[in-house]
Amino acid sequence: MTTTPAGNEPNRPTEDGPLAPTAPGKPLTRPQKTLIAIVAAGVLTIATLGFIGSYTAVTDLATTKGFGDFAHAFPIAIDAGIIAFLALDLLLTWLRMPYPLLRHGAWLLTAATIAFNAAAA
Repeated sequence: MTTTPAGNEPNRPTEDGPLAPTAPGKPLTRPQKTLIAIVAAGVLTIATLGFIGSYTAVTDLATTKGFGDFAHAFPIAIDAGIIAFLALDLLLTWLRMPYPLLRHGAWLLTAATIAFNAAAA
């Protein structure tokens, strides 16, 4: 078994940045950058269309259940909760203070969104 001297651990936070690189990286080539742009555009398109469809379905469901004016904010509140829980989970994990219940909360909200969309279908 080998040990690493204190202060030389891989991925230890340094003054140069949050995480020290473990190996020098090669710059991306032009075709790789183009592929990343295509993937990013596709992901944004799918996410936008999915959000619009889900927003419409959940808003209609909330309206029929008597949510009143809050029916339009309800799907946004659920999706914002998912994003907030996951972002906070990532931040705390990065700071080495994980709190797994945040991830479970995001999963619960995701399951609720799926259930609401299914109920609206």
